[in-house]
Amino acid sequence: MEKDRALEATEREKIVTLAQIDKEKTVEVERKNIQDVIRDRVRLEKGVVEEQQGVKDLEAFRAVEREKTVGITQASQQAEEN
Repeated sequence: MEKDRALEATEREKIVTLAQIDKEKTVEVERKNIQDVIRDRVRLEKGVVEEQQGVKDLEAFRAVEREKTVGITQASQQAEEN
């Protein structure tokens, strides 16, 4: 009789332990999924920032080129007037 109770208790403990292990595995998988999502978001944000910086650089370069062209044009006009 006592043997049966001990076996039942052992079986319950085994079931509880297996359930806890399964729960921990599930939690770890979810944590990994969350980390993957965060990593992807950071990568995407970094790409967006790099793209925005590239646009700013291009705009600055074109502004300098326009100023240079205007300066050359004005210098040519002054040279023709003199």
